[in-house]
Amino acid sequence: MPQSRTHFAGIGSDPEFLFATFNEFRAQVIPANTIITVGKPAALNSFIGTDNHAATAEMRPGPAHNIGRHLYDIAYGLHETDKWLASNKRFHNVKIVAQPFVCNEPLGGHVHCSFFVDNPMQALLLKYNRTIQNGRIIIQNQDDDDPRLSQEIIDKLAIYWNNYWNNTGNEQHMVSPELFGTWMDYLLSPYECAIQPWWDRTRRNVTYGGVTGRGEKVRQNISTPKGSKANKLLYLHYEYRVPSTWLCHPWLAYAYLGLAKLVMLNTEYITTVMAKENLGPLYTATTPKIPEFTEHFMTRFNALVKTGKWTQDIRGLIEIIPKTFELRDSWWEIPGKPVDIDAWRRLL
Repeated sequence: MPQSRTHFAGIGSDPEFLFATFNEFRAQVIPANTIITVGKPAALNSFIGTDNHAATAEMRPGPAHNIGRHLYDIAYGLHETDKWLASNKRFHNVKIVAQPFVCNEPLGGHVHCSFFVDNPMQALLLKYNRTIQNGRIIIQNQDDDDPRLSQEIIDKLAIYWNNYWNNTGNEQHMVSPELFGTWMDYLLSPYECAIQPWWDRTRRNVTYGGVTGRGEKVRQNISTPKGSKANKLLYLHYEYRVPSTWLCHPWLAYAYLGLAKLVMLNTEYITTVMAKENLGPLYTATTPKIPEFTEHFMTRFNALVKTGKWTQDIRGLIEIIPKTFELRDSWWEIPGKPVDIDAWRRLL
């Protein structure tokens, strides 16, 4: 069955980090709210927040169509934050730390994707807070039943759906949070397992991120679409919550964000092939399986290198992905190792 064609709009993120001091290489967390609530330049106020958790901070860069633009905003936010810490007498020894699990704090690297879908039927259903599940029209958001639909309207929608399916000869899939999560999993899930430190990653995954049933894998968010497609196509904005934080180095950040865009450019291909490869047994492994996950990821990635759709801003993945595996040991060898601010500053 053909997949509804997606049109990438923008990439966003809210990666998490900690503020910490160090005593003989041991990190001691400084609650983020004690730093964020004191006087800072306006630039910092727009870049960092606590997301209702006092200890953890998160970057809040603006979304962008171009990955380089988004990375620049993150680099600027980290630069300004580090510069302010260094100039403050109270916090001048505080460092920015970003690893999957630090001092009992799980840290995520949530990735947001906004896109348009050429599916008039889904657009009509969403207008009335409805979707199709197992051939039935159901309420999509149980917390929001407005506008209320009469049985007459529901019957008309059902007739319209049946006619649409019969006339086209094929059913267009509804793009749901579950389907979006499956798309993202195709590249980002094996990459996450291959590149992040095994034990800290698995410890975080059992806490949240939807990997083991704890927490949400995907959230549906609200944002305002831009461009000519906004008046013609259905607009969706989803947040993929599986990744651990990737702020430690700009190459790792580029890998995660670039892979997410690569997925959105190739949803039709991924929908076709994803059912043919099963990594289920690997995900239940109780001992590190870094080489196995790396092999599976590279097989999928290289297939897209050969036949996938690309844009110029993510072409660098072909060079950067191998480098992330070369640097993997140096990133994770010291628990609580600070973010490489100097590497981020080179993007400015």
